[in-house]
Amino acid sequence: MIQQQQGGAAACTQLRGTMPVVTTTTTTSAAGGAIRTETVTVATPDSTPAQHPDFGMRVPYEVRDSAIGGRGLYATAAVKKGTMLWEYCDASVKEYDEESLKTHLKTMAPDAIAEFCEHVFCWDGKVVEIQGDGKMWNHSKTVHNTGNHPNPALHDGVSTYALRDIEAGEEFLDNYQLYATLAWFEEICRQQKAVSCIEVGEMYD
Repeated sequence: MIQQQQGGAAACTQLRGTMPVVTTTTTTSAAGGAIRTETVTVATPDSTPAQHPDFGMRVPYEVRDSAIGGRGLYATAAVKKGTMLWEYCDASVKEYDEESLKTHLKTMAPDAIAEFCEHVFCWDGKVVEIQGDGKMWNHSKTVHNTGNHPNPALHDGVSTYALRDIEAGEEFLDNYQLYATLAWFEEICRQQKAVSCIEVGEMYD
């Protein structure tokens, strides 16, 4: 999701009027005798700060099933090229060096460690845990539409921008191959039988 990082995460810059408000709806339908329940989370701009844990997202979006696999993030309104989609800041990420990550993993149940390792990425010598819905950002090498600002002079080096105009209903996709690799973290993943985002980037288009 990012290309460059210097120092720790800065304070969020999001202001009143840009915070997305999250609502969740659950629908149940019967098809072919089977009952299917789907929960969709939708974020839309509001004039007051949102009271929810995902302070990183900067555009209206929803979380729903992805054709790529699992759940993904989808635009609910058209987004112009160069728009900040997600901000890297102190409220949207937690950063770990090798020592602090190993300490953190010791507090987790064994079956939760692999899940954790598969939903973080590495950058600038740290493992970065995204807080909130941003961790469901899916990968594509071939059709990714998000990354650094398309104008290198304008990106902040750590946040995620629209690489092109994105239509409502499109899934936000990032290229995991562009993330950094940390040998010590990859070793942890191997020990936990977890597939790191770098491995996902290498395995899938």
